[in-house]
Amino acid sequence: MALRRLAVVYGVPTDVVAGAARVQPPPLLDTRRWKPGTIQDVPAVMRRWHGLTQREVADLTGSSGAAVRTREAGLHLPSPAALQRLERAYGLEHGALLATYPRR
Repeated sequence: MALRRLAVVYGVPTDVVAGAARVQPPPLLDTRRWKPGTIQDVPAVMRRWHGLTQREVADLTGSSGAAVRTREAGLHLPSPAALQRLERAYGLEHGALLATYPRR
């Protein structure tokens, strides 16, 4: 994604470049829209918005590429530790991704 490349060049967050270019972020980046059961959708949208590959997310979070793929496909729920690593990688508040976990 060109936004991500520009953000890296200028050393600013993707959101800053997107705002300057008047590009609207995907609705699912709005934490108020996060609902139980969207755990596979939210990290995938965040990854794409930040212009990262699944391999890059795996490297950032200390996971395997297969773990990232299975989580995004909804085949596996991330552990609490994996959620924390994702939150750190995307600069989210601690516990933010819990809102996306399915209710039991």
